Amino acid sequence: MTIKYLDSKRISIAPAEYKVHTFTSTGNTTFAVTGSGDIEYLVIAGGGASGNGAGGGGGAGGFRTNVSGATSGGGSSAESTYGVTAQNYTITVGAGGTGNSTSNCGNSGANSSIVPASGTSIISLGGAGAGGGNAPATLLSGGSGGGSGDVPRTGGLGTAGQGYNGGTTASQTPPYPASGGGGAGGVGGGAPSSSAGGLGLASSIQTGSPIFYAGGGGGSNSGVGHSGGGNGTAYPNDGNDATANSGSGGGGAGGSTGSGATNGSGGSGIVIVRYLTSSGITATGGTITTTSVAQTKPTNVQDNSILVEPSTARRYWFDLGVEPKGTSGSGGDWAETSFNNSTIVNNESASGNVVTRTSGSGWNSYIRSNEYISPSTGGGEIYFTQSANTNISVGLEKSPFNPAPSATYTGKDYSFHTTSSSNNMYEHTSDYAGTAWASATNEYRITMDSAGLVKYYWRSGSSGAWTLERTSTVTASGDYYFTVSHSGTAGAITSYIKGTPATWTMEPTFEDDFSTDKGWTNLTSNTSVTTQLNYTETNSTYIRATKDLQDSNALGSGNNMSDNFVIRFELNKTNDATNTANGTQPLIGISSATTDGWFNNQDSIGMILSQDTNQTHSIRAVGADNQYTHQGDSADAAYTWTTGIRYCEVIKNATADTVTATIYTNSDYTGSLVTATVSTSGKTFSGLRYLSMRNFADNARSSTVWEMNNVQVYDGVTTVN
Repeated sequence: MTIKYLDSKRISIAPAEYKVHTFTSTGNTTFAVTGSGDIEYLVIAGGGASGNGAGGGGGAGGFRTNVSGATSGGGSSAESTYGVTAQNYTITVGAGGTGNSTSNCGNSGANSSIVPASGTSIISLGGAGAGGGNAPATLLSGGSGGGSGDVPRTGGLGTAGQGYNGGTTASQTPPYPASGGGGAGGVGGGAPSSSAGGLGLASSIQTGSPIFYAGGGGGSNSGVGHSGGGNGTAYPNDGNDATANSGSGGGGAGGSTGSGATNGSGGSGIVIVRYLTSSGITATGGTITTTSVAQTKPTNVQDNSILVEPSTARRYWFDLGVEPKGTSGSGGDWAETSFNNSTIVNNESASGNVVTRTSGSGWNSYIRSNEYISPSTGGGEIYFTQSANTNISVGLEKSPFNPAPSATYTGKDYSFHTTSSSNNMYEHTSDYAGTAWASATNEYRITMDSAGLVKYYWRSGSSGAWTLERTSTVTASGDYYFTVSHSGTAGAITSYIKGTPATWTMEPTFEDDFSTDKGWTNLTSNTSVTTQLNYTETNSTYIRATKDLQDSNALGSGNNMSDNFVIRFELNKTNDATNTANGTQPLIGISSATTDGWFNNQDSIGMILSQDTNQTHSIRAVGADNQYTHQGDSADAAYTWTTGIRYCEVIKNATADTVTATIYTNSDYTGSLVTATVSTSGKTFSGLRYLSMRNFADNARSSTVWEMNNVQVYDGVTTVN
């Protein structure tokens, strides 16, 4: 990866090529190391079997990893660095718990581990077998706990840093569902309200792309297993087995006690080890592959910098995305906070960087910012003022997904709490009393440095010296969001953020806002380019407007679109003429030819807009392989669109073998109006280079007018960030 930089600031990114050892065979294998250095690991134990006789789902095997930025099971952070030396390490892959028809508790999975000849071992515990219809009062524990059967029981316990508890069955209620097993990423569902297994966790250690492991098995009566976990079944069926090498739990059997139904077996575990090829480590053992892992884009760069990936020519633009604060606060490098208005609030509203409370009481409402600050990106600061001296709690919350706080300090890792009579600071629910400032004109700051040290400041007025009130005793780590909570009467909080956010935004391979001439050709009398691409339908003439992407502003000479891409465009229907006969048009997408209309054999990817004689609208996703371009379409998906602007997206996904067409209501491509998907399995596309809008002349609705604008094409990706 290379950096094209502006403003004289260069960034260097270290290579990220890894040697990967994957161990999938149950039992012991030698990992023989020469040299020394740090490795990253994923150690997943075998999943537990489900219970029989209306049994619960099996618990997932323990999920342990030290991959930087990842999460271990049970909600824990990634573990510490693990160094290896020149010696043999025994790698053990645990088997999944075997299903049976006789035990009231399923068999637990076996442990997986990395054990050196000398040094520290990494042991992941096997998933607990789940409870059956006549399970004992105390269920088995493991990496994740097994779910309870249909008899009221507390789910089995998971292990801290490895997995969650199994689901608890509250009552024996027809049709007698059982609870789901715990997963690495969540507690198993509790019957009778839920029978789903707990969520697993994803790891990118093997290929650089996320793969999910260690999900809980579903409880009987059709509970859903996750991340390879077996689904539960209804009477009188056997439970479903979990996927091999997933470490997930088996699905609950639907038989009655003593019926002979077999509970689902847990999936075997897996151990994956990787190290940088530049680390000085050489090793044997397991299946060895090499992978290049995507780099974390740097955020300590100047605005308007550009990052270029030479292998794909994919470009990323660095943009702070916020407006300058001006003269208030600590200089001109502050920016307005952007608050998330989608957050559920009570008597609170947000406009830009101002949060206002109109009435009400209690602390169970809050608004959270979109931006965050983090030690890993150099830290940052928050700054705020209040319009009235009312009860507020303002600070930094680590998770943006926590439930609303129920008290002044809950949900805040670091916060000021100010009232007319008392002033406190909070650090992870610990209360520290501060100076008795009592003025609505005070200003407040919370800073976080790159080492995770947090400091609290306040000052009287807007120009006085800042007073350091407290330095935290708890070191911050991870991302922290700016949150505001109110209690009592009306009041407004005005806030700013500094240091972050900073984002790398993917640059399109080609874009056109029609402010300049980008070279659209094959225009007919019914099409024109002004400040947008204008298109008037006709029922007698094939028309088209085409942009060849093989130029220096797009793919480059001789290059075609890859197997994955995204097309986005704004479409304004200014006149919706009544259709006199059934017909479909227009077709917008990328093709291998520029011939008129649809009825020439060519490869095409795109969407078709349709309207029948009853003014019923629909879209089709197009995936035509050397045939008429309207063939191979998905079934129509209906929608309502008379006139006005909509935002359209086409995604070609080679991995999923699909083309997906979606119409959105919002300019940020949210608010899905309608989606259609077509399978492209078995089809081969080549020569895709012409971005075009074209029509189907037969039975078309004459004089409907379209305006296309803000076209963006992203080659080589299936998502846009």
